[in-house]
Parts: sequence; C-alpha cells; structure tokens
Amino acid sequence: MVSQVLGGQASEFGDVGWEVETEAEEIPILLEETCACGVAFRIESAAHIGSFVFKSSYLMLDDCSLGPRSMLIRPVQFKTRTGMYVLYLLPEII
Repeated sequence: MVSQVLGGQASEFGDVGWEVETEAEEIPILLEETCACGVAFRIESAAHIGSFVFKSSYLMLDDCSLGPRSMLIRPVQFKTRTGMYVLYLLPEII
C-alpha cells in the first residue's frame, strides 16, 4: 500500500519489517509524536493505513510541533580530513 501511495518498490527489511524505496523528493506527513528515539507519523494522503516510526540518529527536526509536516531526504556533501568528498543523505522533517 505504501509503495502505491509514494511510488517505488517495497521489500523486506531483515526480520523487522518492510522498507519502501521511492524517488519522491518530499513526503507530506502528519507528525504524531517526537522523542529522542525517533518520530511517529502517518502519510498524509493515506492516514488510514496506520502510523510509522522513523528512527535515525541524524534526523533533523526544525521544531517539535505536531500535525502536517514534510519529510525529505536532503543531500549533504562534505570534505573529509583526507580530502575526499562524501555525499550523505540527511533525513529532515520541515
């Protein structure tokens, strides 16, 4: 169901559940709860399918207000001490 809403491919994620890889640049969500361990949310256009939990130690959250928000993955490039450039995909809720 989630892959139909967002477009993309669903696959099993080890023994813990499922993941959906999507090309969506931004996902409208309804933020329900925030804590140090992650955020709980519903996909705005398919709230009836239930809540999801997103956990990342690098999650950027501009504030903790609940309700309509957007989840996106922002590319961040930086240069290491050895001079190599690294591209990191930073999850962000705005």
